[in-house]
Amino acid sequence: MLSSLAWIAGFIIACSATIDYQCWNFKSTDEIRDLYLKQVNALRQQIAQGQALCKNASCPQGKTIYRMFWDCMLEMEA
Repeated sequence: MLSSLAWIAGFIIACSATIDYQCWNFKSTDEIRDLYLKQVNALRQQIAQGQALCKNASCPQGKTIYRMFWDCMLEMEA
């Protein structure tokens, strides 16, 4: 029982921690990158599942909508 609680607590802490992206652009923080990426992926998931709204109706369900990952090189070019 105690080991189960320790595992659950560790899982919650690990999920809430932000990722260390190790990008060279110091104008943005890892917390901002992580928040932006989570929001974009949440919206993409809604589209993939057919739950996103488009003009008061459901958008068509996406077929090839994949999870996005952060690209530090693309961030530098943007």
